[in-house]
Amino acid sequence: MLKMRKIAILLLVMTVFSGTFTQAGLGRSVLLPSAHAASATLSLTVNQKNAAVGQAVEVVVKGEQLNDLYGFEFKLKYNTAKLKFKQASAAWKGMPISPIDKDGVITFAHTKIGKEKGVGGSAAIATFTFEGAANGKASFELVAAKLVDSQVKAVQLQNAAKLTLLLSSSTPASFNDTKGHWAEANIARAASLGIVTGFENGAFQPNGWVTRSQFVAMIGRAFELNAKQAKEVDFKDKGQFPAWAEAFIAEAVNADVISGYDDGTFRPSRQITRTEMVTMTMRTSGFPLDANAAIRFADAAQIPVWAKPAVVAAASRNLLKGRSGNRFEPQAKATRAEALTFILSLVDEQNK
Repeated sequence: MLKMRKIAILLLVMTVFSGTFTQAGLGRSVLLPSAHAASATLSLTVNQKNAAVGQAVEVVVKGEQLNDLYGFEFKLKYNTAKLKFKQASAAWKGMPISPIDKDGVITFAHTKIGKEKGVGGSAAIATFTFEGAANGKASFELVAAKLVDSQVKAVQLQNAAKLTLLLSSSTPASFNDTKGHWAEANIARAASLGIVTGFENGAFQPNGWVTRSQFVAMIGRAFELNAKQAKEVDFKDKGQFPAWAEAFIAEAVNADVISGYDDGTFRPSRQITRTEMVTMTMRTSGFPLDANAAIRFADAAQIPVWAKPAVVAAASRNLLKGRSGNRFEPQAKATRAEALTFILSLVDEQNK
């Protein structure tokens, strides 16, 4: 009887998983409804908050409120420019099907065999191991997941979970004008994560004013922007966009992080204010923005109404520091050092 059950399970694996494999021949996870029960969820987690080029990165698929999970098939999408895939493994014994990596999508399947009980409750399901290949933002997405119970019932999921990770460079960044600056460590860290770059003369210009195009590029490198639309961005001054900023501007506009002016221009070289710095960054955070909360800065009355929810959200999480006299100085220009420091504070808050 046990032998017959093993044969049946083998046939189940071939039936459930073979079609997909024939065709095959991602500081923050998003949860969506998952397998088996309406309350079940899948998520992606990473084994370390600070990953570096050349080091191993383990991405774990976890399930919550599972019910009799006996087998699975996952399709995990990842950045091939930032990561090298090494291996995939299941969290329990059984019969795995060797992972197939094609065009940045890994397909991996596994099933229990014999009279094993299905997995219930909260559990790690599978681990995907990578090696960091280049610094910057690396994303993972569980684009498809098929979960099977011991009674051969299957549930197919799409876009089940997402995760974004920042990989740091294996060699420290160095600039000729940051030694002794109050943000020296933050500048080096942001550069190693690929969030900022310096100038051709080896300088960073930490006290220089940050422009709209520079800041949008910083945000685009640091965060996974969720574009609400995918239309071509057309501004009257598009010809003035730096080539390196064009894609970042389009992404940020489509994600409602930044917009143009009433005259149809974007003004990429315009220097941003502290108010704009905080507002644009907090729009990427996913944190609730409460317009009714109190603002602790002495010059709170000078903060524009449209910016208060973002400023409150940042201040309430201690992401934001005022200037002398506990003043926010909303209309003051933001320096490059201030901008990257604020971005890093949000990165760390999201990765708690």
